[in-house]
Amino acid sequence: MTSFAKIENNMVTQVIVAELNFIQSGLVGDPNSWIQTSTTNPKRRCVLGSVYDSDLDCFIPPKVFESWIFNSNDCTWEPPIPKPNDDQEYDWNEDLQKWIINEGKILLNYPENDVKQLIKLVGDTIASE
Repeated sequence: MTSFAKIENNMVTQVIVAELNFIQSGLVGDPNSWIQTSTTNPKRRCVLGSVYDSDLDCFIPPKVFESWIFNSNDCTWEPPIPKPNDDQEYDWNEDLQKWIINEGKILLNYPENDVKQLIKLVGDTIASE
């Protein structure tokens, strides 16, 4: 079995694990609205809220920080400053525009609007089930 993402208006609205013949049967709607995903191919990894770009044939994850830049080669968002490559754990601080050492604290450093959108998306998904 593999994972498939349901695409509506280029947005991933559902992800399921299924056999290809189940998707093609039409039991979960139009088979053309489902795209196979992957856990090993970065361009085919997806989460709810990802956007499917048919030109790049990839899933673009939601942008986590406003300052991050889209890399169309692997369909990921990258920080404007590379993460330090040492033994420390780091978190991106959007306000300071730099990596800060994580001293074992759980930091919720996502923009407030992104968190609200994610909560709404999860809530809508749960309500539709």
